[in-house]
Amino acid sequence: MTGSLVISAKVLFYLGSLFGIGAGTHYAVWIVPSRRWLWVGAASALLAISFRLLGLNLEMVGDPVRIFDFSMFGWVWPGVRDQVFALVLGAGILAIASLMRLRFVAFIGALCVAHGFGLSGHARSEGMPDLLWVLVSAHVLFAGFWFVAPLTLWPRQGHNRPDVSRRLHAFSRIAIYAVPVMIVAGLWLALIIADGPTGLLGSTYGRLLLLKLVVITAALALGAYNKFRLMQPIDAGEAGAFVHLRRSLSLEFTLFLAALITIAAATTLFGPHS
Repeated sequence: MTGSLVISAKVLFYLGSLFGIGAGTHYAVWIVPSRRWLWVGAASALLAISFRLLGLNLEMVGDPVRIFDFSMFGWVWPGVRDQVFALVLGAGILAIASLMRLRFVAFIGALCVAHGFGLSGHARSEGMPDLLWVLVSAHVLFAGFWFVAPLTLWPRQGHNRPDVSRRLHAFSRIAIYAVPVMIVAGLWLALIIADGPTGLLGSTYGRLLLLKLVVITAALALGAYNKFRLMQPIDAGEAGAFVHLRRSLSLEFTLFLAALITIAAATTLFGPHS
């Protein structure tokens, strides 16, 4: 019961953080024109850190009934303080970007949220490379950019063909760089955290990291399919292309959600040295 709740809290933390990052980056590069995305992104980042704190407190007290008992929270706070500040700051900057209508400020807000992942967890563990936080932050930044795509690129009723094409082209210009960064950074991180190929293949934790990387790679492959097989038919306004796009985006989101559940389970039930 406790393990399931902790995993759920982590998944919600990941979802909220990635949505905040995605909203900021997609607004910054003109994929979404509405400032409402930034307000929702800011709220998501704040909710994310709430789930993060509750999940960590639950791990400490070990009893779901005592999830709001913060008597031992002093042991939790030092390790997560910097991350909390980064996400709160990022949420605030996203809100300011919405008020000022400044797209580069929205990117800074997304960057702050992503940087929060480099300020806690494995990136700050003893024995890890000093600049591991840079790799973690970059990986999460591009993950957030990709994660929110099924929502921002979804061809809703009433969206005209030129608008869908414009959003797809804007996304693809960044996705070209996101794919290699996410794959290389993900594999590199897995090797570092699992202590090399032996730990990656020889432990349950390492194999779950590898499974997460395979799932993410499959999601990225779907994105490549959208670009090289669907872009031209969508530009031409072919009705069947929009149906395929919806199916592809739905599957992408499902794969990303599976990857988040996998990494949450790996870090909760196992660990780098299990």
